[in-house]
Amino acid sequence: MSVQQAPRRPGADVRRWGAVYGLATWAVDSAGMPIAGVVVVGYIGKTRQTVKQREDQHRDSQSFSDLVVGGSWTIEEGLWTDAELAEREQWWIRNGVALTPGAAPLRPVYNYDFNQGNPDRIEVWRAREHRLARDPHWLPVKGARVPRQRATAAVVESSGRVGYAVGWVARRVWDHPRHAALAVGWPVVAVWAAVQVAEVPGLHAGHGLWVGCSLASLLAGVLLPGPRRRRRRR
Repeated sequence: MSVQQAPRRPGADVRRWGAVYGLATWAVDSAGMPIAGVVVVGYIGKTRQTVKQREDQHRDSQSFSDLVVGGSWTIEEGLWTDAELAEREQWWIRNGVALTPGAAPLRPVYNYDFNQGNPDRIEVWRAREHRLARDPHWLPVKGARVPRQRATAAVVESSGRVGYAVGWVARRVWDHPRHAALAVGWPVVAVWAAVQVAEVPGLHAGHGLWVGCSLASLLAGVLLPGPRRRRRRR
């Protein structure tokens, strides 16, 4: 009897940008209290989002979030399939990463998968006990929304807002004939009005054409049916 394999996610074999990142944390004693001056590799993970986004998510949900020193950093990045990205993450978890150039690589203490052979590993349940010892009122933030981005941080920061605005306007204008007609009609009216005010010689002769085009566009925009609103699924 053959075992059915789980269906692969669409696009899993496509090479896309991804990163392996790290988080440094304070070392803790047996009671979970931070040891001053001793920094270790706390966590190593992979992401298709920006590394900063993953850091923010960990600060909301992970029991070691109060021990994070500085911020996240990119260990390695490239164009990988899902399997290749997972393989790179596993390699770094098993082999460790150096916190400073020339230092010995350290394996992460808070990773669970692929980290069972690490003698310094802190189990998930023990990490929660440590956090409650440091902060008895601590509760993880569930459902914290972090916007998804499918590009590197530099591209998102430089062109994300502009691209989103342009795309939003383009979708709203051209997704329906009524929007397109109105989008054409109003600029024609504006140009015709500017010509009349400026009194440019030679352009007044064609004012009838301007008026006709603008009225036709606006009339089409008014008479064409508007887009139907989709019902939201509960």
